[in-house]
Amino acid sequence: MEGRQPGPHPRPEVRMRARMPMLRQLAAWALGGTWLGLLAVVNAAGTAYGIWWYRAQLGVTPWPRWPLVADSPTSVLLMTLLLICLRAGHRWPSWAAWPLLACAKYGLWTVAVIGEQFPRWVLEDWLLVLSHAGMVAEAVLYAALVPLEARGLAVGFAWLLANDFLDWTRGWHPYLPAGLDPSRAAAWGVATTWVALGMVWGASLLRRRGLPPEPAGRAPLEGG
Repeated sequence: MEGRQPGPHPRPEVRMRARMPMLRQLAAWALGGTWLGLLAVVNAAGTAYGIWWYRAQLGVTPWPRWPLVADSPTSVLLMTLLLICLRAGHRWPSWAAWPLLACAKYGLWTVAVIGEQFPRWVLEDWLLVLSHAGMVAEAVLYAALVPLEARGLAVGFAWLLANDFLDWTRGWHPYLPAGLDPSRAAAWGVATTWVALGMVWGASLLRRRGLPPEPAGRAPLEGG
């Protein structure tokens, strides 16, 4: 008996159109007012905890350097401000790419640096890995949903490059785990800057292919 011949594979644009309802549903959920408000509160709490976690280092660091030393709390604070703007219904901020790049980069860097100590992890290490992986997931999610401007990407990427330079030439980096070679931490720092750019940019391209442009004016908020 002659086997059934497989049909032609659908073109990429056809497959993307088939996924558009799913992307629209994801956007409606993640950009809903209730979810944005809850996530902003969680991020604000994470910022406060991060500052507390850095308390020893910040205590011996001049305060103008704090945003560049406490990288993760700064990134999450920026993300909190972005979520508040979206929750308030403002038009997409031109600087939206900045917190997304920062959260992706410092989430990845922290997971990589702590991963150097695996399997000698304690409970705090597990919690730090999970929370910083959440930063990466949050950044990629909203990069796929929020329109990003080229100047916002440029500002955010410049911030990361400047921070890398100050971290690894001036010693402004966070305290490192005991026994970790600073050159490895620096290599992870540079690598994750470029990986974060690729992840955020790639997610934004997915949005352009999967969702229509948003009209000018207030961002649509549903669910709260």
